[in-house]
Amino acid sequence: MVGEAVGVSGNGDPTSKFYGGQWSSDTFDCFSDMQICALSFFCLPFYSLYQQCSVFPPRFPTLDLPFLGKVSGENFKMYAIGAFVVAAGLAAISKTMTESKTMVIGGEMQTVQQQTSTGELVSMVAGLIDFIWLWMVYKGVMTQFNIQEPTGTSFMKLCCCRCCTLTQVFRHVQDSASIPQAP
Repeated sequence: MVGEAVGVSGNGDPTSKFYGGQWSSDTFDCFSDMQICALSFFCLPFYSLYQQCSVFPPRFPTLDLPFLGKVSGENFKMYAIGAFVVAAGLAAISKTMTESKTMVIGGEMQTVQQQTSTGELVSMVAGLIDFIWLWMVYKGVMTQFNIQEPTGTSFMKLCCCRCCTLTQVFRHVQDSASIPQAP
């Protein structure tokens, strides 16, 4: 673990000073909790949605998200479902945007299906929506726990190893549940 739980902050919020403004584990401590690691790796979109809809709302009555401001638990759940449905829907639609091309493969003429330019654009927009939402959630959890990290670092962590980064977030939220609440 990166830090030790330090209890309740001066403003009475036990989550804002959890682990002294540090993550409870490093980004690449993925294997320290194999259940979260496996679920994040094999079931990422669905496990992430489960965490955001079932675990986050009761733990965080409000979450301060970039661009949206303070969002209540129920509204957060709706935003999470909305982002998931839009990104998944666009990704599914982009898969239908194909065209047939005749190519020489292995010395033989063959017809192959290839995604159109519009399909590629729609697919990129779906990925961008997913990425931006997960970055907003990541930054919201950082704000909740007073974790300081440059925005560029957050982007790089989500770009290079989304699975490990989200495992870090989910584990931190899970670990924070063990901190005693303010009297």
